Amino acid sequence: MAAADTVDETAGPPRSGRLGYLPGLDGLRAVAVGAVFVHHAEQLDGGFLGVDVFFVISGFLITALAIGEVEQTGRLNLWSFWARRARRLLPAVFALCAAVVVWSAFDGAATVDVRREVVATLLYIANWDRLREGYEYFAAYEDPSLLEHTWSLAIEEQFYVVWPVLLVAAVWTSRRIGGSPRTVVAVGAMGIAVASAAWSWWSAADGADLNRLYFGTDTRAVGLALGSVAGCVLARGAATGERRVGAFATTAGFAGTAVLGWLMLVADGTDRWLYQWGFPVAAVASLAVIVAALGAGPIRSILAVGPLVAIGKVSYGVYLWHWPVIIVLDEDRTGLDGWALGLIWVAVTAALTVASWVLVERRAPLPTREIPARAISYAGTAVAVAVAAFVLAPAETEPVELVLPSATTSTTIAPTTVPSADDAETTTTTTTEPPPPDRPVRMLILGDSIAESLGEPLLDTFEVGPLEVEVTNRSVIACPVTWEGNWAFTDGRLVDDPSACDGDDRFAADLDEVDPDLVFLLFGWSGGLADRRFDDGSTAGPCDEPFDRRYAADYQALIDRIGTDAAVVIATVAPPTSFRFDDQRDRPACLNELIGELEAPTFDFGEWLCPGTDCSAAEPLLRDPVHFAATPEVRELVWPAIVDEVVSTLGVEETRALVADR
Repeated sequence: MAAADTVDETAGPPRSGRLGYLPGLDGLRAVAVGAVFVHHAEQLDGGFLGVDVFFVISGFLITALAIGEVEQTGRLNLWSFWARRARRLLPAVFALCAAVVVWSAFDGAATVDVRREVVATLLYIANWDRLREGYEYFAAYEDPSLLEHTWSLAIEEQFYVVWPVLLVAAVWTSRRIGGSPRTVVAVGAMGIAVASAAWSWWSAADGADLNRLYFGTDTRAVGLALGSVAGCVLARGAATGERRVGAFATTAGFAGTAVLGWLMLVADGTDRWLYQWGFPVAAVASLAVIVAALGAGPIRSILAVGPLVAIGKVSYGVYLWHWPVIIVLDEDRTGLDGWALGLIWVAVTAALTVASWVLVERRAPLPTREIPARAISYAGTAVAVAVAAFVLAPAETEPVELVLPSATTSTTIAPTTVPSADDAETTTTTTTEPPPPDRPVRMLILGDSIAESLGEPLLDTFEVGPLEVEVTNRSVIACPVTWEGNWAFTDGRLVDDPSACDGDDRFAADLDEVDPDLVFLLFGWSGGLADRRFDDGSTAGPCDEPFDRRYAADYQALIDRIGTDAAVVIATVAPPTSFRFDDQRDRPACLNELIGELEAPTFDFGEWLCPGTDCSAAEPLLRDPVHFAATPEVRELVWPAIVDEVVSTLGVEETRALVADR
């Protein structure tokens, strides 16, 4: 999530392409970063959409400045453009990364690879690094990264690098065809917006991994591109903010505000509709608010109040520092919770933001060709911070070679031959195995974030004895076995289930689409972070009789419903490799006792992963106490083993018969 650009070129001495004073945009930035802050404080599910507001603002400002410079000077000076971006963005990121390195050295934590994450942040490739590491943004982590939020800074910086080059090409094209640079750039930006939205829609509909869609620059470009279109249409240099906003734009601005508010209240990052139409709608709504906030009118009057404008000007610093503050100053370290803890977060974030603004951001020199030492100092600082990360930050635990347990039963079926006539006066009979099915066995995995963290299989089919097994994973983060009610956290928050799992008909669409022969249900440590608040107002968790009764009934009902059309194998729950809540450590055993009473073949996933509750051998496979690290190396190791175990649990012959019977 990003507040990556608080453009400081909207007021001051004349400069090519400079815009006028736009207090409405400053106020809107403050609202957007506030939404992100509240979301990270776990008080607003859809507050992450504040990032999309920033994307649109950044697209507008950057394109408006560039178009203005082209019209005033006849060209876009790429060196000056990138130098201004470096001066505005890099010093604060250097300070953030340095602080993370120092804290990691002091704290001694090695649950994440601080070294790699610092380098990825400095190179502005953090979004793609998250995907490479199999990171899931909306999953719960015991020790999340202090640089988790820098993925969106990477998307914006990638835009700042690529878009000016495309803009120069568009200006050159406009001169060749005799058109207006604004028109050519606007048409190109609109094409990018449509292509990005269409690509995300199609990918989401095709079952693509939601983390890929959330982190991908290509699938998140719609807001930046729409903002660029607005920059071409509305920017008029110093006069940009002097026009009056008419009734239509005002109405559209209020409607956009309402739509953004509604989306922030109802959106969940695990909702697939968000990636089909939710993000594009948020971008269009943001654009409507921006248009209304640019000129004189009621929207700007509301947003241009002093405190909002002041926060908006330093929103970049607020964004950079608020997340590490929330992670470091948690309940365990402060002994506080609720409003008291929230006020501490706000106060410390404000102090760090002011310090960053006064001591770092405003003092940073502008790299120029006339003074190359400045550019060298920027590069040197980045290298120094990276080296400090490798010297001071603790190394992540080195992976050890892991030998996964073999299948519970043999998957190789050999012909059975009775003694021949040479050995005894008996009839010789030979039983040969039937031919393999004429198509792969279709296996569908359903479950929560434990199964979802496996990602999609690297192979199209797996060989299990004489069988080919085609696997599809349609698991959903935070999808519970017991769907009635919602999650009740210890701080009083109530969190709804993902819409895909909210009801007794969940997974119906996946079952219809895949038409599986075999369904593997892999639900993780339900209740590990929260209890369930049921519709009758009662609250209970694993090992409580009310919860256990509903859990067993709901699980069996799911098994029975799926089992009408496919064979079902269920998994036991694996204990966590580590967990800070000692009073919940008995929950896996309680759940496994219930699972053992269900009417379905059971793969002892918990014993397989953590024999005798010893998870030490499995730790190299995990990115946190319970979720797999879905890197290619881990997926290549785990997927064949799990498919083998599931088929073995049902039985190879029984699995073979599933295809023959359909």
